[in-house]
Amino acid sequence: MITTQVINIKRLTRQANAFARNATLTSFDQDGANRQMLETRMKVIRMLLVVITMFIICWTPDEINFFLANLTLLKFEYFETKQYDIFVPLAFMNSWVHPFIYIASNSQFRAALLHLLRRVARNLARPEVPPSVDLVDVTSGSTSVLAKARS
Repeated sequence: MITTQVINIKRLTRQANAFARNATLTSFDQDGANRQMLETRMKVIRMLLVVITMFIICWTPDEINFFLANLTLLKFEYFETKQYDIFVPLAFMNSWVHPFIYIASNSQFRAALLHLLRRVARNLARPEVPPSVDLVDVTSGSTSVLAKARS
């Protein structure tokens, strides 16, 4: 994962630099579209750097110790230590930290998430009305007899 992220960052940086060189030669008269594209690319690069940094912080301790355990430089008892009990959840924390990174760095993601949360809250606030179920008399196929009995 780190390799692909670094490749993406290098490619985006190279494109942003080339775009900036070309943009200085031309004017930004097209409603700032060139500048906006450059700023967007730089935001993506910053977000990728944060994602990679969090990946390294979260996964490195566990992976180093797991590697050392496979080389038998750590005893098997390592997997029963408090250190192991801390490093494994730290590694999995990488997965739930991503939404917070996206919320902090992307206003569109933030707006979409707020919209989703409002819809969920609105649906939870509404009392649930059970769907009407028509009872069918198996013998006659009539719904009227059992529907009247139900009410």
